[in-house]
Amino acid sequence: MGELRLKLVDLGSELLNGHDAWYFLQPREEARVAKPALGALRLNIWYYRDHVFSSHKYNQLRNVLLDSPAVNPITSSAAYILGECVSNKVDAAQPLVRVFFQANKIVPLINKLADNEISKVQDAITLFRGTSLVSKCMDEFMKIAGLHYLHDTLKPILDEVRMITSTSRLRYEITTAERKFDQTAYFCASLDVL
Repeated sequence: MGELRLKLVDLGSELLNGHDAWYFLQPREEARVAKPALGALRLNIWYYRDHVFSSHKYNQLRNVLLDSPAVNPITSSAAYILGECVSNKVDAAQPLVRVFFQANKIVPLINKLADNEISKVQDAITLFRGTSLVSKCMDEFMKIAGLHYLHDTLKPILDEVRMITSTSRLRYEITTAERKFDQTAYFCASLDVL
């Protein structure tokens, strides 16, 4: 094993402009000692520098992305192409869902992407089971939309259960909380029917 020691102070302004160099690895100092030191720590460090511009600089890109549901076929849209360019679909789905959700255009995007996937599927069992852009977009959308629902419906019940200190009252309190949850679920189901 070899090691390299660099003092960041010595690099100075190169850190801001980017430092690119080759170094010769020297044998470790511990390797010269008869007994190896225990508890050595290995680090693999990557330094990234992102540039975030002001919002108006992204307007043209945002508009091209938001026009994606209107593009026919959807496979030639900017959102679809972005999803095909990345190896991990979540990396594309998260920002896409946030942009489209903020613009209230998430449903048309998911509809168009789903229509495309449905038209390509040969077996209904495998529908939306892959790592396609539409499945990842639906996952991300459910996280955003479902989180609010969970906080509104389950948080009061869980807070009530958490406040219980006596184990003898535990079964009674959980039964009461279950009834409240059932009533809430029944009310929400009746709203969906309307």
